Amino acid sequence: MVYIIDSNKQSRQRECLMLKSCKLEIKEFKSSQEAISSCEFDIKCNHIPQLIIQNVYDDADKNRMLSYMRENIITQHIPVIVISATDSELDRTKAFDMDASAYIVKPIKTLSFIAQIQSLIRRNLSHDSLKLMHKGIVLDDSRHIVLSDGVLCDLTLKEYEILKYFLNHVGLIVKKDDLLKAVWNGTLNENHTVSVHINSLRNKLGTSGKVIKTLRNIGYKME
Repeated sequence: MVYIIDSNKQSRQRECLMLKSCKLEIKEFKSSQEAISSCEFDIKCNHIPQLIIQNVYDDADKNRMLSYMRENIITQHIPVIVISATDSELDRTKAFDMDASAYIVKPIKTLSFIAQIQSLIRRNLSHDSLKLMHKGIVLDDSRHIVLSDGVLCDLTLKEYEILKYFLNHVGLIVKKDDLLKAVWNGTLNENHTVSVHINSLRNKLGTSGKVIKTLRNIGYKME
């Protein structure tokens, strides 16, 4: 999914036409504030955009989306292309200081624009390949973070490894012995410790923690 932010409707539509060949889902916005509100909702639905295209016209909206993306730990890795009608060295420098992925001056050259977008999305997809997701839970192994319904979870290392094991075995029965071997390397023999860690993990995941079911006298299952 790609966000296109442009207060000029005709310009926005031209960029959408350019991206049609990429077969990407596109969301259009007239302002950064609209895009930020949508992004906050999409994050909660685990539907995070792959790329942001920010058109810059006035100082009030300048780099606002870029600033939001870089300040948010959930979105700071997502590429942002800044498009401007003027080739101001000051604006260009400021955008790159804020970690813009590219700075393009209009008029846009269609082929190079599409090639740049595809390249940035490929890089982002390689990052996404390290994510495990299930029913509101996102485990990002490249950055070692966990989100539950879009909220960052503060897990211990053991809780993180338990969750990762469950996400790799969704729908399968997981016995306590399996977790002892995978998470504690077979060095622990106390089943009670596993129960304590799983209860703590469920609590930290909030409502999404309900997907970890206890199977009496058998083990657990992530449904």
